[in-house]
Amino acid sequence: MITIEGLRPLHKSMRALDMDRYRFRHRHGRAEFDVMFFTDSAPYLLLFGVRGHALAFDLEVHPGYQVDPRLPNDKYKALCHILGLTFDPNNRFSIRAFLNDFNAGLPTEATKEGRVRPQDLAPYRRDVDEAHKIHFMGWRNHKGLGTDVTDKNLAKTRTLLGERYYEMCRTRRISGVWTDDAAKALEVYPPS
Repeated sequence: MITIEGLRPLHKSMRALDMDRYRFRHRHGRAEFDVMFFTDSAPYLLLFGVRGHALAFDLEVHPGYQVDPRLPNDKYKALCHILGLTFDPNNRFSIRAFLNDFNAGLPTEATKEGRVRPQDLAPYRRDVDEAHKIHFMGWRNHKGLGTDVTDKNLAKTRTLLGERYYEMCRTRRISGVWTDDAAKALEVYPPS
């Protein structure tokens, strides 16, 4: 395990802004990453999405901001390829060193502009219902309609909006409404 100490002040700043998901950029070598820090589940999660490439990977963040510095072999190889690294048995690419570099460059203050929107996360989470509909458009309350929220809609809500919204929707029988038209997108607000 490795401690990513820089997450501590960032997390504190996120809490001050009542945020449980935060997005920022990180550059390593020739690759730029969209990084999202999720604190709405246990363990916490870091998502690294490589901008312009079909590669994303998650790292669990355990108490004390501890992270296991290992990737599945296919993700490790893809990351090395994107970074332009060739195999050298005397100088192997280390995820531990990658994370140390990441830790050194972490923002310490969250800003409202870093709030994760569904459309920020969607390119890295394509395994949701109607994956082309990534823009939040509102809520549909099923009480009294003779219908009910679907498991697929709840899963999409959990993935794109987080645990808090998922639980509200599950217990209140509310569906997220999604569109592929960015012009119809709304800022996410709690269901009522």
